[in-house]
This record gives sequence, structure tokens and C-alpha cells, in this order.
Amino acid sequence: MPECTGTNGLPNATVTSNGTDPLNVTKNDEEDVLNGAPYCITGNTDDTFSLRGGTCSEAPRAIEYVIDFTGLSNCRYSRLAAITGTFRTHAAGDATATLIPGVNTEFQRVEGILCAAKVRFGMTITLETDKTTAEPLYVS
Repeated sequence: MPECTGTNGLPNATVTSNGTDPLNVTKNDEEDVLNGAPYCITGNTDDTFSLRGGTCSEAPRAIEYVIDFTGLSNCRYSRLAAITGTFRTHAAGDATATLIPGVNTEFQRVEGILCAAKVRFGMTITLETDKTTAEPLYVS
């Protein structure tokens, strides 16, 4: 997996959220995370969504990921509750899903030395289908 370039004095890092693959069929980066992908995303009628650990057909579980800081340590973070955010439908422009840093995106450290005790993140994702030429994914 490609490394993310560090900024503001932080080293380069790789984020891993792969689920465990006991048969080693799909592993391509030599790393697994116990409660990694798959995740279930659910849209709600009020233009909000939730993302939780596990497939949509199984019981909810924690969401976990590992940040591997180049030359330093690995930091493993976990969250039992679903992450919640908002989405914008295609009628208002590109279909997007947005997470704002805060209590709805906070993860607790479960392993690692010199790692922050809690992390919050934010992002906006443009929703598209996986085609050679990007096509919008319609949310309604």
C-alpha cells in the first residue's frame, strides 16, 4: 500500500484497515487488522449515514485500523459505536459523504507507544461507481 506523506513534523505513514483473511486468499500487503473491513454503511432518510464494523448481514462489531508510522511504531485504534456523517444527493451537485471531526469520528488507542490516546478525523468522499471513466453514484 502506498505511504501517506507526513506533514507538520509527522513521519510518513501507512493506514491499514484490511480485515483478517484466514485463508490468505486476498491479502496483498502482508497486514491484517482484527476488526478491519468489511464495514456496513447505511443511509438514513434525513441525509445522514452510519458506518459500522461487520457486513450488513452480521452483528455490529468494532471498527479498527492501524497507522504504521515509518521508522517509528504502529498505532492501533478502535471504535465500537458506528461512525456517523451526512451525505449530499446528486440533485445538489456531486453525491458526497462527509465526516466532520468530532465525537462521531473519535477512535481510542488500543495499542502503540507514542500514539495519541484519541484521534478524530474528517473527510468528504465523492461517491462514484468503479468504472474506467468515473460515473456518479446516485444517492436517494
